[in-house]
Amino acid sequence: MANTRGPRATRVSFLVPFVGIKQQLREGLPWKSIAVLALLMVASVILRCSGWCPACLTTGAPGRMLLVANLLMTFILLVPQGIPAELMLLFIGAVCSLAGILTSKELFQGCASDAVVTLALLFPIMKAMGDTGVPERFIGCMLGSAKGPYSLIIRMFFSVAILSGVFNNTPIVVMMIPLLQSLCLRQGVPSPAVLMPLSFAAQAGGSLTKMGSSINFVADEVFRANGYGIGFFTLTLGCIFICLLGGAYCAMMGPKVLMPVSDAVESSASRGGTNLFKVAFCPSEDGPLVGQSLEDLGLHRIPGVEEITLHRWHDVELVEAGVVDSNATAQSLQLEDSLYARCSAEGVAQLRRVRGLELCNDDELNLLGSKRRQRCLCEAAVKETLHGQRVSLRRFKRKLRCAVVAVRSGAESVESEWREGFEGYEIQYGDVLLIEAFQEMFGSEPWLEHFSVTRRVPDSEPPRRGTKADDLRAIFIVVGLLIMIIIASGGKRAPSLPLMAVIFLCGIIAVKGLSLPEAYQEVNGPVLLTIVGALALGRAMELSGLANCLATALVALTRPLGAGAVKLGIYLATVGLGQFLNSAANVAIMGKIAIPIAHSMEIAVGEMALVVTYAASACYTAPYGYQTNTLVLRAGGYVWGDFVKFGGILQLLHMLLVVSMAGWWAKFSP
Repeated sequence: MANTRGPRATRVSFLVPFVGIKQQLREGLPWKSIAVLALLMVASVILRCSGWCPACLTTGAPGRMLLVANLLMTFILLVPQGIPAELMLLFIGAVCSLAGILTSKELFQGCASDAVVTLALLFPIMKAMGDTGVPERFIGCMLGSAKGPYSLIIRMFFSVAILSGVFNNTPIVVMMIPLLQSLCLRQGVPSPAVLMPLSFAAQAGGSLTKMGSSINFVADEVFRANGYGIGFFTLTLGCIFICLLGGAYCAMMGPKVLMPVSDAVESSASRGGTNLFKVAFCPSEDGPLVGQSLEDLGLHRIPGVEEITLHRWHDVELVEAGVVDSNATAQSLQLEDSLYARCSAEGVAQLRRVRGLELCNDDELNLLGSKRRQRCLCEAAVKETLHGQRVSLRRFKRKLRCAVVAVRSGAESVESEWREGFEGYEIQYGDVLLIEAFQEMFGSEPWLEHFSVTRRVPDSEPPRRGTKADDLRAIFIVVGLLIMIIIASGGKRAPSLPLMAVIFLCGIIAVKGLSLPEAYQEVNGPVLLTIVGALALGRAMELSGLANCLATALVALTRPLGAGAVKLGIYLATVGLGQFLNSAANVAIMGKIAIPIAHSMEIAVGEMALVVTYAASACYTAPYGYQTNTLVLRAGGYVWGDFVKFGGILQLLHMLLVVSMAGWWAKFSP
């Protein structure tokens, strides 16, 4: 063992290499950003000592303005380095409070704002709505008959934009990525041609209603004090034009610009696998699959699916149509048919996501009861303790808390048979069971007794649909959401949106659409604290005079070119700042700059509010400027240049549309 008693002894770690303090300081801190901030602080001290006072400073003191300017630059430089935005904003607010720029009440005033309260309630409501499967059904209906990339993109764009108007767009994109990847594989369309338009659709649709994005609530909080409040449908008119522009551009240019040079479609189906299960599926009565041929369904292109065979039992002769039989794939699927799939465990999980396709033994799995979010698929190798025993659904449910989906024989000489149910199946030593089980059972004593090896299948939670309770719960949540929207948008005398959201959330918990712990878990604390800190920073910029000075500088640059150039400058500044800042913080900062510009240039405040809000909601040229772009970055295999190449033109078109039409939209919007 190493001697560690001497004064020069080195510290030894058997887990990870020990990193000294000097190395941590050298590699762990953003020294370039710190150097820039140090130079800015030195320059600020020199200016303050020289008695410098800008002509634009009508209120506040030069020292306070310089302090807020340095804090703003600290935020812009350090947040891209990985420091949490909410932490930096609250720190900046605290420093401003200590410097006497803000009072303690002003620092935390955002906690009581309608924007923060409403968003805190909408997060769990939207989670419950997503769990009903209604958004997925809506998307499935819209995309079900799409043929080819152009039709697929245009249908996807407008359906996602509509959903983003009432849902937070981040979970919409998370839900859509695997669905679109599966659909693209089935139709032979490369997914990169569709995933970036998916992110742009979610951003565009976020302005369809006030509850579509947190940006809208912050904009309302900033501009309402200056006479322009953003109502529930204030942004809808402009959003319709933006969605038409974005949908047309993505449908026309997506397949041309984003199609990969090499054919990446076939990378999904690595044929010739050995660890395959034989699983029986059947079409659901209300699904879109009945009447389509196997080739059109494209199920054989799904990752992990080796072969799909159609079995028609009412014919005298069994009809088999596999992927190797190109003539038989023209057979159309009927309600009485069964689809037999040879696929991996991951392939089973993917097939279960196909709308209108169910396992033939779904009734056996339903015996596990509710709490489907706590279950997943699992491969389990059988021990000798189960050899010769027959599957008992009730015993498996009670003792092992699982149900059998498929069986793969452990003996090489024994071919697994096709089964549409597993009650009474005789288990053999060496069998590998594909089971749906509660995740808490992993490592439990009953499993250790009966299973030698277990493997959890990733992303294999069962879909929440099919039972009467699910349907009734979905109806309650959908109707309740519509009622909440209608009442909250009824005018000044109507109950406020936060009040209606409280009542509705209590109803959702009462009908078990969401449990109370799940509701707490869905509240996105970082987003809410970011809004609180951003509002405090915006207030500090206003009180210190920094917002007025920045507005004066921008007006001086653009005034000779007219009001249109001023709006253009505000748009470019908002989009540029959005590459580094959280969107909510961006709106809070640029809103405080745009308001004095509107007054000095005699531009309607509503016009400026729409320019800032729409610009902050559109980040098409950078993968990290908006969360939905980051989500599709890896899934689509994009690089930064892809966003610049495809999104740059759309950003330019969006800018021209917003700057030229904002005045008309502000005039006619409710």
